Amino acid sequence: MVKHPDTTPRTVVDIPLPPKGPTVQIFDLPTNLACIQPDSAGSENWVALTRGLPGSGKSSLARLWVQQDPERRVRISRDDLRAELFAAAGRLTEEQEEVITATQRARTAVALRQGCSVVCDDTLLDPAHLTAWEEFLAPFGVPVVVVDVPTPVDECIRRDRERGAAGGRQVGEDVIHMLAERYGYPGAQC
Repeated sequence: MVKHPDTTPRTVVDIPLPPKGPTVQIFDLPTNLACIQPDSAGSENWVALTRGLPGSGKSSLARLWVQQDPERRVRISRDDLRAELFAAAGRLTEEQEEVITATQRARTAVALRQGCSVVCDDTLLDPAHLTAWEEFLAPFGVPVVVVDVPTPVDECIRRDRERGAAGGRQVGEDVIHMLAERYGYPGAQC
């Protein structure tokens, strides 16, 4: 258990992948202190996967990280791919989501082969989605860092409303509550 200045206890957990796979580190950070540190991965290129509710600050954190070294860091966002490929937002049809997944994985593979590090600012609350990423990334042999962004539900709702009022994508209070309850997040480890 690691204590941060806000006195909120946070944990760091190492999860071994299948033999010869990288180690997945999970960092549970308060959003006001959250930063993705390349030293924590100890590799030339690596992958950061964010996990948190809509409105938690995952995309903002990912954009900031890329801005620090835009020639060697790439952000690949499912939300951006939905807009780019289908001119849509939110959950699409199963077939469209499969296209989004294939495109996200292909772009990740290209970036890694070019020596870039990648951040995917997905929600990733469903453990099956994290497992799928681990399985996909294992052959690349790069470290994977899962960055938890456990922003309180009320703050996520406030930010979501603010984003919607500014003309951005809004998922809605009901969806945020549903995800928080379904996955026990933030709070219990996913």
